[in-house]
Amino acid sequence: MMRRVYGFLAPLLLCLFSVRAFGAVSEAFLDGVASNNRPVSKVITLLKDMLKQLETEAEQDEEIYDKLACWCETNDKEKTKSIAEAEARIEMLTNKVEELTAESARLNTEIKNLEQEVAKKSGCIGTSNCAQREATRGVQR
Repeated sequence: MMRRVYGFLAPLLLCLFSVRAFGAVSEAFLDGVASNNRPVSKVITLLKDMLKQLETEAEQDEEIYDKLACWCETNDKEKTKSIAEAEARIEMLTNKVEELTAESARLNTEIKNLEQEVAKKSGCIGTSNCAQREATRGVQR
């Protein structure tokens, strides 16, 4: 007797899974099979419950996947844009640093020249015979 039940159960489960997976079995058929007072009816009921749970979980997984995919796509676009903007800003700032370094060198040279000129001219200030000193320097050279 047990062999007959197991022999009947395996093909039924295989058939039930394969047919249900493709959606060809109606709920009415499964309800009719499960409503009979057979030992297999408990198994069929459990399988139906498992199927419903799997479908629910599949829908939830699909929703989560859609949200995650959307987030990844949006995040990727934002990060790519931010990186491009930052690289452009780095290049602009590098050029600005080079310009300001050259300007600083030019101004430092100009400051030294002006300091020498001020020192040269400040030596003559306050002396009445500054012109004479320069004249004598010219003669000595």
